[in-house]
Amino acid sequence: MRLRILLACVVPLLVAADWPQFRGPGANGQVAGPAPASWDASKNVVWKTPVPGFAWSSPVVVGDCVFVTSADADALKKPKAPDFSPLVMITAGKPPDVMYRWSVVCLDRKTGAKKWSQTVAERKPPIAKHPTNTFATETPAADGERVYAVFGTIGLVVAFDNTGREVWKYDMGIHPMAVGFGTGSSPVLADGRLYVQWDNEEKSRVFALEPTTGKLLWSSDRPGKTSWASPCYWKSAGRAELVTCGDGRVVSYDPATGKPLWELGGFTGGFTGSPVADADRVYFGNSGPGSPGPLWAIKAGATGDLTSEASRGDSLAWKRMKAGPGMPSPVVLNGKLYIASQGALSCYDAATGEPVYTKERLPRAKGITATPWVAEGKLFLLDESGRVFVVTPGTKLDAKEVAQIEDGLFWSTPAVADGKLFIRGADHVFCIGP
Repeated sequence: MRLRILLACVVPLLVAADWPQFRGPGANGQVAGPAPASWDASKNVVWKTPVPGFAWSSPVVVGDCVFVTSADADALKKPKAPDFSPLVMITAGKPPDVMYRWSVVCLDRKTGAKKWSQTVAERKPPIAKHPTNTFATETPAADGERVYAVFGTIGLVVAFDNTGREVWKYDMGIHPMAVGFGTGSSPVLADGRLYVQWDNEEKSRVFALEPTTGKLLWSSDRPGKTSWASPCYWKSAGRAELVTCGDGRVVSYDPATGKPLWELGGFTGGFTGSPVADADRVYFGNSGPGSPGPLWAIKAGATGDLTSEASRGDSLAWKRMKAGPGMPSPVVLNGKLYIASQGALSCYDAATGEPVYTKERLPRAKGITATPWVAEGKLFLLDESGRVFVVTPGTKLDAKEVAQIEDGLFWSTPAVADGKLFIRGADHVFCIGP
């Protein structure tokens, strides 16, 4: 069983000590080694480094580098704590009339000292964002030679080498997002390609770039509009797929050509949580403020349009209504699918979709935006206030609060590498470990 799970990972481990992209080496929240499980502001904090500006992008860790992105401005306003009421979530904003600086920052993995910082662009934001969002929410990806950053606000994909030298830059176009919420889809690096999902209000598409040169390998237009989910690279049943959750429709592409393999329509609106896969199925769903949506599981090897029940055949593993994820992406552990929500956790049997428990409250937890992670057979969750909870798998919720680094604002998904935890808050990047 362990071998089958490893085969389903998005990319092979660079080394056990690396966390090279959003949700880790397999882009599934899994880590090969241990993770810290106890700390506070005075215990097991290896380093704490301020990074100018604000960003909800996650840290990525490769070699001796910790890469983060940021968007900075003079008299910058801190992102607001999340308010998931429907009225607040749909409030449109206007682009701020101030100069911003978009940057990629490299920190020393051992000390947290800044090794280099490179400005990608300096200009006024051309599109708006929600007060809870940032202008640098996309998590970068790295392969040991280069780091790749996507900045949807200014329509750029940029690559730097490990010394901070710009290698290439790709203009993917600037387009507004629904209700002025801002951008958030992170790239995926797999099989020698960089995949970017660029869903927006004007010209949605998904495309692949050659990592060494930035050359466009293929681009596929998409009919839908805004979505914030990141693509999922999935290898199973002898086939590779790039599964993308977009406005009203989920489409799986051939990663080598960009041609659709299968699609599923009928969803309402865009996605915030990203799909996750194991060896047998890919799991996805969406929910809006006050409007829980469906949760789906599609079997490996599906083909064609699966929108109608008659066309699905045996491709549908299961479907549950009012169970879809919101912002945090799902995580699979020991044959169970876990979905975090506003201070609560749900657990489903991954093979059947039957609920093990649903919307069980975590003790003292506030809202959860960061995607959970798995280490040493246990599930970890970070809430917006910086509290960390560990969940022991079972038929009932067994959750304990194990740590709080400080009382702040934490939306970014942490990175876990070489037994250490890298957490980004609104003001600092922390390294936690023995």
